[in-house]
Amino acid sequence: ASLADSTIARCFAGHGGGVYVEQSKIVMRGMLFSQNAALVNKGGAALAHDNSEMNVTSTTVTDNVATRGGGFMAQFSSVLRLTGDVRVVKNVARLFGGAGYGYLDSTIDLSGTIVVDDNFAGSMSAGFQNYFSRRFIASGEVSFSNNAVIGGIGGSGAVFVLGGAMELYDGVKMFNNIASDKAGACWV
Repeated sequence: ASLADSTIARCFAGHGGGVYVEQSKIVMRGMLFSQNAALVNKGGAALAHDNSEMNVTSTTVTDNVATRGGGFMAQFSSVLRLTGDVRVVKNVARLFGGAGYGYLDSTIDLSGTIVVDDNFAGSMSAGFQNYFSRRFIASGEVSFSNNAVIGGIGGSGAVFVLGGAMELYDGVKMFNNIASDKAGACWV
């Protein structure tokens, strides 16, 4: 499946406020996800569920809300890949992963010019969180800035990885990120 040069705004669902992908592969290019909400739990803008692959390029994800993964979420052996010019800004997770959340054997891969800015979480990781997942990879002109955990356990303003591998290389930048307890930049 593919979505291109379109806007998904002010959409609401229990999970995957804008897009829900299950046991499938989707390519999204030139998209705007704005003001979407996962009202029950996961993936304010989009959720990749159960062996799915979500490839995103030249897209803006802003002002989305969920309990986990305010912007994106990948779970149960899924892959979230952001490449090229992607902006993930001003998203909110009531608990974990303001920008995005990977859960149970999933992979998050960021490469190219990726901006993760001004996202918030109520407990852990305002940027991206990978929880008991395969890998979190960021390479190239990826920047994490002005992300903040505003309560709860208060860990990691930019990236939190538990039970998996984290790889950061080739110019990744982290600045002005805030955690109320542990690790303004990375908690592994």
